[in-house]
Amino acid sequence: PPNAFRPKPRVDSSIVEFIPRKCALIPPELDQKFWQIIPLLFQMRRKTIKSALNIIRKKPPELEALMSQLNPKIAQQRIGELSIEQMVENL
Repeated sequence: PPNAFRPKPRVDSSIVEFIPRKCALIPPELDQKFWQIIPLLFQMRRKTIKSALNIIRKKPPELEALMSQLNPKIAQQRIGELSIEQMVENL
């Protein structure tokens, strides 16, 4: 408690416990593809996913297939607006 100290601290403190997940959020078969595309999208986080993929289309060859499969609703969002689960599911 803050009252146990002199002078009384002007900040609150907390303890955070990190518990590892039992299974990975990114399936092993998507791991390489995910870590190849996501950093490129975050470099252009102010653009929609569709615009960013059009700009970086010439880099990884997997992007052509990704562009054709991309959910139009997801394509209009920015990468920072998606949860990790949405990224894995749609990218």
